Amino acid sequence: MIKARVDASGAMRKLKAAAKKAQALPYTQIGAMLDQSIDINFASGGRYSQDGSVAGGSKTWEPLQDSSRRPLERTGRLRRSISYKVRGNTVELYVDDSIANLYASVQNYGYDAGGIPARPFMTVQPEDDSRIEDILAKHFGM
Repeated sequence: MIKARVDASGAMRKLKAAAKKAQALPYTQIGAMLDQSIDINFASGGRYSQDGSVAGGSKTWEPLQDSSRRPLERTGRLRRSISYKVRGNTVELYVDDSIANLYASVQNYGYDAGGIPARPFMTVQPEDDSRIEDILAKHFGM
């Protein structure tokens, strides 16, 4: 009879360390990166794929008809009111201003009755996914 003894204590230590790291994922860092990406959406005049989607893309916002300035730039209040918070194991992006909140919905999704086209700004870009993967890889030492 052949007997083999395997000492898995080293592997178990590594597994427990990885599990501990998984409980403390860098959500704050991910939230800050996504918040910064939304700032770039504003600076770029939009970066979206289609109305009503959170997927980023190459479309830009329809220009204002009665002004030479870019949309969503008049006071900057909306842009400044976007924030994030970590809740459990999620990162939530939100508009942290009750007045700007209604305005945000109208601008992000449009308002047909008011003749306001959708100008999506709460979008996540494909490169944001890669950045999140990089943040997680660094967190796990990969």
